[in-house]
Amino acid sequence: MSNKYLPLIKKAYDSYKIHRSTMMKAAGACRVVDVSEGKLKLEFDVTEEYVDINQTLHGGCIITLADVATMNALVATPRGMKAVTIDFSLASTSPAKLGDKVVIDAEIVRSGNRIAFTRAFFYEKVNQTPVAVFHHTLAFPPDSSKNQISPNGNMANSAKYLSIVKELLKSYKDVKNFQRVAGGCRVLEVTEGKVKVEFDVTEELTNPFGTLHGGCTSTLVDILTTQALIATPKMQPGVTVDLNVSCLAAAKLGETVILDAEVIRSGRSIAFTKASLYLMTTVRQGGGKFLETVRRYWARQGKNWDTNFMRYSKRCEVIYAEPNHLKFEFPVTNDVLNTLGSLHGGCTTTLLETCMSIGHWSIDETDLSNRGSTVDMHIQFLNAAREGDVLVIDVQTVKTGKNLGFFKGEVTRKSDGVVIATGCQTLAFKPKL
Repeated sequence: MSNKYLPLIKKAYDSYKIHRSTMMKAAGACRVVDVSEGKLKLEFDVTEEYVDINQTLHGGCIITLADVATMNALVATPRGMKAVTIDFSLASTSPAKLGDKVVIDAEIVRSGNRIAFTRAFFYEKVNQTPVAVFHHTLAFPPDSSKNQISPNGNMANSAKYLSIVKELLKSYKDVKNFQRVAGGCRVLEVTEGKVKVEFDVTEELTNPFGTLHGGCTSTLVDILTTQALIATPKMQPGVTVDLNVSCLAAAKLGETVILDAEVIRSGRSIAFTKASLYLMTTVRQGGGKFLETVRRYWARQGKNWDTNFMRYSKRCEVIYAEPNHLKFEFPVTNDVLNTLGSLHGGCTTTLLETCMSIGHWSIDETDLSNRGSTVDMHIQFLNAAREGDVLVIDVQTVKTGKNLGFFKGEVTRKSDGVVIATGCQTLAFKPKL
């Protein structure tokens, strides 16, 4: 247990205990067990202030602990540099219950000049039961936020970008490599940083069940988000370092699929993009009754959140509600900041996790009850939110089934609409008794 990094990491965790941010104080509850170069082992007791309404360790708390632990794994290296989160994913395998002792193993998978990839494993100490797996991508300073894509794009260059993208997709029809799957795409619209195409599900794109193959979906997303990067002033494609695809419904042989790809943010070294594939758009209508129902539910649940990790969500104000679509406002205060003075990723995650899964519930208020647990969550952090900012949390239900629900959310700054973070969540519903 003796090495040059151990005193440094112990000192860091001791400082978290008295940190002004309650998010960092959660990390301060960890005990440092072992440190070696690029690796940490911690222990953490699951107490009341860190659980959810099911009396199990809150997903937002898990991410807060993992975020800090993987960051300190970077500190425990010769380079010794902190970095900022740009992307993470969490897979929850088994709940850690009130009173459990949890072990956290954090390590660096790979660290380059500008990007580092880390991971953390959570497991219950006594029975060695896996609790969660966390994958974390970080970027080293400096940040190049000035290269962010304008939300509205540059319409003056749309014709130029349209011509370029059309020529590229046309060229894929004759290639012999895997790019050829995009050759059947028909360009519908191109603006700065955005590309919309459509394609037909033909036999060569299907799986043995006669539906669009998941590998084909991922390939098209990869290619078209690259095209969205080309449709920018830099006109520079990139190399994929992380790709997350959630398959929600089957596209059948003969159907026509629309693919929307866009650049969320582009910096000097890293770009963030997203894409959606759909067959049609379904608009759900809601009224004031649903808004009042959600507000009553939120107020009622908030009374039970003061002592556990849900207390941050209590500060959210419901400003818009219809079935499967909700909007909240949240003020950024001093106690939810990280050591860099910006909104802590664990807080962002807690807010998204709580808010994303609510809009699917019935307009019947008696049906508004806890119905499941997060089994998978993926968050991208795009910009920093500072103390005094007011954030808008826009969440939607993508699809729900008997056992699973899929949700997405976006956090923006109210004053200028800048995207702070985006997220998607998979929820496993509780069996009805």
